[in-house]
Amino acid sequence: MEGDLSISEIANEHLSKVSLTAIVDKFEMMRLVKRVRSKQDRRKTIISLTDHGREVFAQAKEERKAAFEAEMLRNLSSLTESDVLLR
Repeated sequence: MEGDLSISEIANEHLSKVSLTAIVDKFEMMRLVKRVRSKQDRRKTIISLTDHGREVFAQAKEERKAAFEAEMLRNLSSLTESDVLLR
């Protein structure tokens, strides 16, 4: 899921609205996200990543990717030639 979403749209996929509201509150305090009223439906609040939020989440994604690759290399280096040939 990418782009600007409402709390309900995010919660439907992952969490309860109450849990997600608390998380969004914390992210907003950290200036990772911002809340904006929907132009189509003023009752709806849209959650958007800030520029800072995009940077932080992109960095976290790269760090997870690097950790995954390092773990895969560790696992591969522990295989013996016969392990590889038998599979």
